[in-house]
Amino acid sequence: MIKSGTIKYPKMFLDIAKDLALSRWLIDKEVRNSNSEYKRGSKERELEIETKGLLGELVARYHLELEGKPYTPADLIAEKPLKEADIVIGKHRIDVKASNNRNMLMVNEKAHLKGKGKMDFYWFIILETHGNAKYFLYSYDDIDRWEVKKMTHTNAYVKSI
Repeated sequence: MIKSGTIKYPKMFLDIAKDLALSRWLIDKEVRNSNSEYKRGSKERELEIETKGLLGELVARYHLELEGKPYTPADLIAEKPLKEADIVIGKHRIDVKASNNRNMLMVNEKAHLKGKGKMDFYWFIILETHGNAKYFLYSYDDIDRWEVKKMTHTNAYVKSI
């Protein structure tokens, strides 16, 4: 692990993330229908996953703003799902992973392997209650040393926290 800490963020970010998630879900409908790999269950479940991911990206950006660090973010809404870093700081490409799981960090095995040479870091944002989050920053190569476990739908690199 490179760095960890806590972030206090505006609670309104959840409402913004929900609105963005619905927009993203509507735009990505064609992609989900053409490739079952992108389906994550019911509409409610898919919106929950999108909301969590968007909230994590908003929290990460907010943290960088507070620290005064210059960064380049990926678009939150695009015509098709983006296969690029969520945030770039200098030459460092960062994939933001948001979760409510306070016990374990996870990275989809297939996505991680596809990211070789395209990502430098994973920034895990653990969303807690009332506008609080914890974060953990790991290098791409750190993840290669994690245990791989079969999860509900796929294999994932996992690490207890």
